[in-house]
Amino acid sequence: MAETAGTRIRRLAREKGLGDGQDLAAKIGVSYETLRKWTEGESAPNRARQKVISELLGVPAEVFMYGVEALQSVADGSRLQIEEGLGVIARTVGELSGMRLTMARAALHTLIDAPEMLDDAVAQITRLVADEAESRKRTGTGG
Repeated sequence: MAETAGTRIRRLAREKGLGDGQDLAAKIGVSYETLRKWTEGESAPNRARQKVISELLGVPAEVFMYGVEALQSVADGSRLQIEEGLGVIARTVGELSGMRLTMARAALHTLIDAPEMLDDAVAQITRLVADEAESRKRTGTGG
């Protein structure tokens, strides 16, 4: 039998010592019958219940709703998006110097810890490149 949201919830709850039957259902705020339906795949928690369960288990709802494999798939898609963004950044960072180069590098380092900041980093570096071009134009140092 494929693992359902309910079986993942029960497994994660057992691992955290929260039980997996009546006690767990009570902590979530549902009947045992509802928890059983989730386990059997007859239904699944709504968003409000997902939030409660997420807080109770200390994991994102995606972990129990879709499983780790689904998260890996999302992460792979995010990595592809980040790689594309980094390609754009790499082509433009070479045009920077001094403090602007330092700021661009800082934006890149932010992506290591917070890949969701890709759009902000690209926008920041794009502004830095434009500032650099304007500065070179004013000083007559090429471009």
